[in-house]
Amino acid sequence: MNKINSQLPSRQRGSMYVTLFMLLLLGCVITFALKVAPAYTGNAILKSSMSAIMAKKEFKDMDIAELRSELSKSLRVNSVDGFETTNMKITHEAGKDFVDITYEIRNHLAANMSVVVEFNNRFDKN
Repeated sequence: MNKINSQLPSRQRGSMYVTLFMLLLLGCVITFALKVAPAYTGNAILKSSMSAIMAKKEFKDMDIAELRSELSKSLRVNSVDGFETTNMKITHEAGKDFVDITYEIRNHLAANMSVVVEFNNRFDKN
């Protein structure tokens, strides 16, 4: 009767641990990406909404309340979360007006870890 060799060849020993480690690492990367990606897509929508507002003729004459109202409407339609219109300011530097939008988004990652993403956007009002 033939005896079946149940031993793995030496080059395959430990491959299960490497595979499990790679799957764990892949899972961590996917989780991180799913937590951070919505913040960046929200900021991209905010930039495109602000560009659309800037394309209007009356943009140069808008005050901060009107800008906040217009941007708030656009972001509500696009379901952007994590942005407060109070983060929008008009600043005057070197004879030019700018609309500064600075905000951060905190997403819970796991256990006691969070991801903080900061955005600093500046738009020329002139």
